[in-house]
Amino acid sequence: MVQRAQLLLNRCVMMLLMAALIGCSVDTLNIYMPPRGIQSIHQEDLKRALWNLERGADSMLWWTNRASQVNLSATDIHGCFLHEGRTSDVLTIVAVSTPIEVATLASMGKAVDKVETSHGWQFCTQEKGTSRIESFDNMLYVSDIVDVESSFVDVNFTLWAQQIRESMKQQGL
Repeated sequence: MVQRAQLLLNRCVMMLLMAALIGCSVDTLNIYMPPRGIQSIHQEDLKRALWNLERGADSMLWWTNRASQVNLSATDIHGCFLHEGRTSDVLTIVAVSTPIEVATLASMGKAVDKVETSHGWQFCTQEKGTSRIESFDNMLYVSDIVDVESSFVDVNFTLWAQQIRESMKQQGL
């Protein structure tokens, strides 16, 4: 009989805990929720990415791994990854595989991760020295967004993050 009472008490406590958790918002539980959208673009991420890429990481391999981490889908085009939007319209962002451009692309990809967007976003890298991709209807080059000639020691990371956020806003994020 005592065991049955104990079991009943345990169930009541569990049900009360579940009811309390279901009724509480994330803010009241003090659970950290990482920022999404353009708020997820941070200078610290850009510094870390640029540092790794300038230290000799293979930019195409690094980009492929990073695209997978931010839930971008590989396409049939080498170096291109897609975030699908609500419509079939797609904006293609193209970067040359230089450290600063690939780091910018990764930051933009992170901004659309787990965000429902009105149009799709396709992020592509191309090898340095090849002719510019011109085969997409709606395109934007990373070199039109940020100064791609800077090196790690010359970059104003705060300004760089701000430029990416502003560009993403202009493009509908």
